[in-house]
Amino acid sequence: MSARAFAILCVLAAALAAIAFLAMPSKPSEKEGAGGLLLAGLSLNDVAAVTLLDAEKSVSLSRSDGAWRVDGFADLPAEQGKVRALLLSLSQLTIDEIKTDDPKLHDAVGLGGSGTTIQLGESLGVILGKDAAGGGRFARRLNEDQSYVVSQINPPQTGVKAWLDIDVPTIPAATVTKVDIQSGEERYSVIKGEGGALTMTGLKEDEALAYDTVLETVIGGAVYIDFEDIAAAGSIDWTGADSSVFYGAQDSDLIRYDVAQADEMYWLRVTPQGTLVPEGDIDWSSYAFAVSEYRKGALVKQRSELLEAPDPS
Repeated sequence: MSARAFAILCVLAAALAAIAFLAMPSKPSEKEGAGGLLLAGLSLNDVAAVTLLDAEKSVSLSRSDGAWRVDGFADLPAEQGKVRALLLSLSQLTIDEIKTDDPKLHDAVGLGGSGTTIQLGESLGVILGKDAAGGGRFARRLNEDQSYVVSQINPPQTGVKAWLDIDVPTIPAATVTKVDIQSGEERYSVIKGEGGALTMTGLKEDEALAYDTVLETVIGGAVYIDFEDIAAAGSIDWTGADSSVFYGAQDSDLIRYDVAQADEMYWLRVTPQGTLVPEGDIDWSSYAFAVSEYRKGALVKQRSELLEAPDPS
């Protein structure tokens, strides 16, 4: 046998031994904690900070005056029930099997850099790895090498958006009286007249609307707004941003939407006024919301989209 072939066999044998060791059921041992709680010292009422981290994203939550909020977005509430459910599930994690305490084997079961870290306060926490073949999930306590298979738990989402309990301010189409659009050099308005009839400003004699109800797509552009991420508005360059302003039934009621492109994403800044400002103390214009190209197009309709295609002849 050549030296190269022998070396390959040695590597394969070592890998198989590691896999076999990790998969091998362990005999329960009260001394080591099998059958007990993974986080036996966890008291839900004492937890005031939670950090969730994986290889791609992270988010930190903190509790103040009995309410959970997302760090870095102090005036935005977190989903209270979702945080409580996470803490409760962690407090009930049961050790099913004792596994390896060799850090070199952690990556094989997702307990190295690819795991999801949940830190509770200063030092308590857990790292969640891959699903175990026989059920449950690989896990280890924070700052400990000993690994376990614990009762099944799904790793929590680590993005900021997943923990926010907010809806971007919108306006029902039925209450919109006017929409002003600015996209690049284009500017136009859609106005609702008596009986609900819609007209577009600046329509030339040789131009026609694409279809009878096309202006309704402008009026209804801010009925629903979903977002994919959030950032500080000050981190975005709003120079030359497209915009739309939706006016409500009262003169003071309006919502302005500014849309800028940065880092290959569309970012939305929202400025509500009058009765269209949602309840609460959120300074909406201080945040930027990442939206899809489709959502951007719904809020800021290109004038050409509303018109009948010109006759090529």
